[in-house]
Amino acid sequence: MKDAALLPDAMVIGEVVEVLHIWYDGDERRGLIARCRRNGQEYPLSLLDLAFPGDSEAARLVAAYRRWLGLDR
Repeated sequence: MKDAALLPDAMVIGEVVEVLHIWYDGDERRGLIARCRRNGQEYPLSLLDLAFPGDSEAARLVAAYRRWLGLDR
């Protein structure tokens, strides 16, 4: 069971997806991957492609990840 407070639903290209978990597979170019579900199908997506609700812990953590990668300069 996932922690809904840490992994709320997210938006990808205007569609709501359920975020199941996040992992790193060792590929530095790809970075962190989110396993997402929509309409019964599961997809691996870059964590940076997800938009979390602005007041969520997930949004805060992804913003910190973007800063760490140097993407918000």
